[in-house]
Amino acid sequence: MDTPDEPKPLLRGRSLLLLEDFCRASGLDPATVSALVRSGTVEGLFHLDGRVAGLFDDVLPTVADLRSMGFVIRDDYDPDLLRSYTMEDDEDDDGLDDGDSSWSISWGDGPRHLRISVPGAE
Repeated sequence: MDTPDEPKPLLRGRSLLLLEDFCRASGLDPATVSALVRSGTVEGLFHLDGRVAGLFDDVLPTVADLRSMGFVIRDDYDPDLLRSYTMEDDEDDDGLDDGDSSWSISWGDGPRHLRISVPGAE
């Protein structure tokens, strides 16, 4: 149990690539991708009714990963192009953003991404 003196752990924001967009980019059908998420082979998020909503874009499977599972993947599939973020080297030593302290939810560029940002966690 946390004591008042202990800092609470930070929540990390993650972006979601919608199931339909991943299927379109990879060439896989929704049933196959849903099975991969349900089995834990790839990380994703579920709707309350149990349907797969999408895949977390920070851990999208590579072409090699998918082909090693026996799948035929589109030649132009590139998980790096589907991510809603870019790595930046200009963070402070503590990695915290000292800017705005409000929550934000926004749509990313390119394929539909849902980004949920938590202050100080990006």
